[in-house]
Amino acid sequence: MLLVPLFPQESSTTTGTLVERASEIARTLRIELDTLPPLHSEPAYVAALARSVRDAVPEGAALHHVISFHGLPVSYVESGDPYLE
Repeated sequence: MLLVPLFPQESSTTTGTLVERASEIARTLRIELDTLPPLHSEPAYVAALARSVRDAVPEGAALHHVISFHGLPVSYVESGDPYLE
């Protein structure tokens, strides 16, 4: 079985939790689990996301972006969370 995490970042709070739980289930079912590495910074992935946004906006439409940022506790980063990488 192949696990493909599609989170827009890598963090123990997202990707880490998913991989951990999927691994537990795979062990219970006695199946082999492979996990693709994070895609969030792959140029082709970023380009595909950008293209999907451009394609969703009608030509000539006013374009406004609403951008939301979130944080991660410093203690997570200090304990090795890969979020900032």
